[in-house]
Amino acid sequence: MNEFKLRITRVYGILYVSKLPADSIDYVTGILKTKPYLYNDRTHIHKDGDVYIDMNTGKITVVYLTNVMDEISQTDWAITAGKLKLEEQPSLKSFLLEVPYGKEIYWRDKFRQEYIVSQAELGGVFYEN
Repeated sequence: MNEFKLRITRVYGILYVSKLPADSIDYVTGILKTKPYLYNDRTHIHKDGDVYIDMNTGKITVVYLTNVMDEISQTDWAITAGKLKLEEQPSLKSFLLEVPYGKEIYWRDKFRQEYIVSQAELGGVFYEN
């Protein structure tokens, strides 16, 4: 998504599993709580919520939801994911992108032509004054 130089305002649906032992869950949660770009409806990361031990696998699992993901945040996340031994799991991902005023339909149609994009829709139009 970075090649389009659009602001990523939210990412949904990314799931990670850690290779750290299950007793490391407090360590993982503590590190994730320091990341300002991570978000959830409660505005911060919770053990047994966003970070939990999967009852079927016994592994630390992280549900990943972000605020703005600029390139600095993405680089930090890559380092953090490596440190916490997080491996991304196959999942359906959604991105909320900020596009220039008046170019909403152009970008929707452009993304519909991208092979990696399965669906592109206008999620809403918001204008800053």
